[in-house]
Amino acid sequence: MYQPDAALNCRDKAAGHENLVIMAFWPQLFMLGFVLLCTDPPSQHSFNSLNSVVIGCQTAVTQYSFLNRIPVRQFFKPPGSSKINMQSSPLICLLIILSGDIQLNPGPGPRPSILTIGSLNIRSLFSENRSVYIHDAIQEHDINILALCETYQSLDSTTPSQLCDITPPGFQFLGKHRQSSGINRRAGIGNTHAGGLGFLAQDNLNMKMHEIPEYASFESLAIDTTLSKTNFTVFNIYRPPKGSKYATPFAEFLTDFESFLSLAVTTPHEFSIVGDFNIHVNDLSDSETTQFLDLLNSFNLQQHVTSPTHIHGNTLDLVITLSKSSLSPVIDCIPGTPSDHFLLLATLATSPIVPKPATLHYFRRIDSIDVDSFISDILNSNLITSPPDSLDKLVECYNSTLLSLLNKHAPLKSKLIRSSHSNPWYTPALRAAKAACRKLERKWKSSKNSFNLSLLRSATNAYHKSLLAAKRLYYSTLVIENRQNPRQLWKTVNSILHRNTIKVNPSGVADGTSIAQSFASFFTDKITKLQSAIPFTLCSPHVPGPPSKPADLSCFHPATGDEITKIIKSASNKQCELDPIPTSLLKQCLPALATTITNIVNLSLSSGQFPSVFKQSLVTPLVKKPSLDPNSLSNYRPISNLSFISKVAERVVNERLQQHLAHNLLFNTFQSAYKKFHSTETALLALHDHLIRSITRQQVTGLCLLDLSAAFDTIDHSILLQRLSDWFGISGSALSWFKSYLLSRSFCVTSCGSKSSSANLTCGVPQGSVLGPLLFTIYTTPLSLLISKSPVSHHLYADDTQLFISFSPSHFNTNISHLQSVFANVSNWMSSNRLSLNPSKTEFLIIGLPHQLSKLNNPALSLGPNTTLLPVSNARNLGIIFDSHISFDQHLSALIKSCNFHLHDLWRVRNTLDFSTASTIATSLVQSKLDYCNSLFLNLPASHLNRLQLIQNNMARAVFKRRKFDHISSSLKSLHWLRIRQRIEYKVLSLTYSALQYGEPHYLHQLLTLQPHISVSTRSSAFVTLRRPPTSHRKIEERSFYHMAPALWNALPGNLRIPAVPGGSLETPVLALTRKQFSSHLKTYLFSKSFPP
Repeated sequence: MYQPDAALNCRDKAAGHENLVIMAFWPQLFMLGFVLLCTDPPSQHSFNSLNSVVIGCQTAVTQYSFLNRIPVRQFFKPPGSSKINMQSSPLICLLIILSGDIQLNPGPGPRPSILTIGSLNIRSLFSENRSVYIHDAIQEHDINILALCETYQSLDSTTPSQLCDITPPGFQFLGKHRQSSGINRRAGIGNTHAGGLGFLAQDNLNMKMHEIPEYASFESLAIDTTLSKTNFTVFNIYRPPKGSKYATPFAEFLTDFESFLSLAVTTPHEFSIVGDFNIHVNDLSDSETTQFLDLLNSFNLQQHVTSPTHIHGNTLDLVITLSKSSLSPVIDCIPGTPSDHFLLLATLATSPIVPKPATLHYFRRIDSIDVDSFISDILNSNLITSPPDSLDKLVECYNSTLLSLLNKHAPLKSKLIRSSHSNPWYTPALRAAKAACRKLERKWKSSKNSFNLSLLRSATNAYHKSLLAAKRLYYSTLVIENRQNPRQLWKTVNSILHRNTIKVNPSGVADGTSIAQSFASFFTDKITKLQSAIPFTLCSPHVPGPPSKPADLSCFHPATGDEITKIIKSASNKQCELDPIPTSLLKQCLPALATTITNIVNLSLSSGQFPSVFKQSLVTPLVKKPSLDPNSLSNYRPISNLSFISKVAERVVNERLQQHLAHNLLFNTFQSAYKKFHSTETALLALHDHLIRSITRQQVTGLCLLDLSAAFDTIDHSILLQRLSDWFGISGSALSWFKSYLLSRSFCVTSCGSKSSSANLTCGVPQGSVLGPLLFTIYTTPLSLLISKSPVSHHLYADDTQLFISFSPSHFNTNISHLQSVFANVSNWMSSNRLSLNPSKTEFLIIGLPHQLSKLNNPALSLGPNTTLLPVSNARNLGIIFDSHISFDQHLSALIKSCNFHLHDLWRVRNTLDFSTASTIATSLVQSKLDYCNSLFLNLPASHLNRLQLIQNNMARAVFKRRKFDHISSSLKSLHWLRIRQRIEYKVLSLTYSALQYGEPHYLHQLLTLQPHISVSTRSSAFVTLRRPPTSHRKIEERSFYHMAPALWNALPGNLRIPAVPGGSLETPVLALTRKQFSSHLKTYLFSKSFPP
């Protein structure tokens, strides 16, 4: 008979007969060697097949492993025997080896995997300390699924950022909103008010909702998971306590719960019921307890919790399974939670949980590079000692030399990255505090003493407060460090608010390479389809021609080393995979590389050639708006990532081209994009002023908003080059440079760590390039001349075009025909220039006073034989919602809703932030929204501005953590925040200063007139004063920049209006104060108006 002890003592017996075994066992050793030499190794295919079988079922080794335990007596003499039994051992060895099913030292069978389910009544998931506790508990106890009761999750007030904050990395949250009303079932409608339920589960559990009916006496939520092809369901229950006003009679609960159990027990696989039942199951003398346990017994269910789960010593939180369940739950109660309930842990024996595979991460230790040694190697390389003469070879030498040195000083390394739950603010002191809490927990479990429980709760609360403080310090340090870096500051803010970038993973595409290739094909096909859809026209793209012969720019003057150094130092540290070394390292090595980079740029300018390597770009797909579906390829915009040195060359050319256009007055005065002193606000302010003045003349305005499809990507290269020559005087090597820059470009898409194959670009300018925006405005310059020949006014901002015409309602037909004619001309011009209008985004408004609009009979805009555009009540124009009466009601409502959303986020994380960080985030998130184009809100009704002032007040309350009805003026004053009305005046006066001092924007400059110099010595004659235009005494005039800018300006103190030259005009710099000085003095003046002494 087989003796297990003999197998375990095999090694001891072998040691006792070592010499004898060696002498007697040599025939078997010879046979073993012979068999191994003659046996073919298994193929890779058979090995993979074996592995696939192991996942699904047991192998022969596992199923019949007892056969591999050969009794020791077959090899060694039994006690009392003087001979070794060698009769059967050679045959057995041979059979085992030839079977191909043998494990070396298989040891004991595989241990069963476990699934840990936690259950906790959290008593408000979003209160202070809850987030840090949940993260810590899940990590410490290796919880796979955490069922939560009384989450207080609300449909109206809970934000996605709040849910992200409480969800640990590698987990997902599924929850049920808190009911909005407390209607009792006896009333015949609705559910009783409850606290909300939720689950936090690991991503790899494939969690999904399990539909169950609603019950009036308790809340229920269920999820299904798949554990290694085995289904498993977890039910989460919350029953309000007896004393609650939302509780129902216990008999009603038993009826509902019996109905629930009748469905639960029909689940065709294992399940578990957890939650807070608010039944004292520890008190067997309680009639409710006996009724409840009898109900469980009638369904062959077993309740497993026997220890207290509440600080008052009652067992309220339960774990229920089938009586004959194979899960064998092991229960543990963990005190020291933020609520009055304990954390309940149920450890279940289950099928193995497949962990997430580790990913291979490649990295270089850039920080460990000895910069002095790196620079020394650069100076001794061929790049410096014997650089090539040709441009392409010099660039190739630059890239190859720096890459080889990078490989030498920071070789590429790889490591497997698995999901980690550690946080950067988790310090050794916190680990020590956590260890002390665990020690107290063990002490309480052994004693069950109330004093030890009190010590544990105190230590746990102190630990969680320390954890919050460490998190607060970490984020405040990040904000302080990045306060001067807007890009990094926004990253930090998004990290604090858990605003993760949308991952590129369109549905139906499996791996990263396929995703990248799908994007590359889509972007290429999209342009091809757009171009093929452009209607054929006989119009020449070069009509109209230039108004006059422009000044000539035949070559670019060379760059200096100081200019290149300044450009590189001012650039961000963003880098591209095409760069040989990181940008940060390049800046450190600039003394050694500045001359070489300057030579590359100047060689490119003088030869009129753009290096071939610089024409390659990596395209990153970027979702156009967060609200769009990331699974649709059409919702992505291609953003080009170009090499750093190519952008340096572009900046040099951009600077020279800008100087040429400005010096020769070649800029399009109707284009506000990508120009100094111009913005979306100046463009909208000019339109708004036109609308207000038309209304004062009892006119209405027809406004047509046009939009282009993929405007930057469809630019025709030959047309653009011709336009550079004819309209802007670019010739010679300068024109050759642009031709080389545009032609023979290629791109590949990078997504999910993979790249697509390279594709050629036959049209368009790269989005993300330095020159692309300026070249687009140059391309569309003739459009302004075309429209200017008609009675229709217009304004451009990049690819957004505004057409508008004002008229008396009685002249509607005549004027609308002008608008239709211009639209037709614009459409034909677009087609001839290979641009495509987007009909779905073309909108038409008619703006005026209600009684004037009522005089129009069925107004419509005909866009063609079969297309009619009806006026809309409101439309979004450059981020501002314009309505038919320019009341901005809809825009203010949308603005307030957005601000409240961000304020809710700020309140949620306020306890993790210090004062300075909270103030910075409030300014970045909310104040920036209130300030956007706020010059349009000048002299809006007080009821409108008060709505905005309430937002600013709430923002100050969030920063100071003040209560809702606390007086807020002192807080605004200490924050140095101007009130809303003064912030609007600040913006209007700043724009007035720019128009006076620099003459830009031209369309605002034209609205201002200097008061003629008065020879009589008066107090006001010594200051710059603006002439106020005549007024019609209509209230709406007070909203016009044309009327109100002079009034606000003339009311300024004299020290803000000191002229640069006495008697100066608008043709010269008017004011003595610099822009910075004026802004500082203006804020001081308006601050005194906001908070008078």
